[in-house]
Amino acid sequence: MQDRYPPTIEQLRQTNEDVGVMAEQAKQIAQLMLACHGESDQRTIRAQEAHAALVRLQTEMGREHAKGVSQ
Repeated sequence: MQDRYPPTIEQLRQTNEDVGVMAEQAKQIAQLMLACHGESDQRTIRAQEAHAALVRLQTEMGREHAKGVSQ
């Protein structure tokens, strides 16, 4: 689809920074939920899933950036 445009370098940098901050916050929330509610509590599980999703997003964004640089 040619109606899409790649993000600018500044947009990539800001997005990577924002996602990194969110991932760190999600990690801290997951640790708090674990300490407060235990590992089998649904709140802990969902917090850990949110953290894992942000980490996967960071990884995929890095892959896309690396793929775009190598082309």
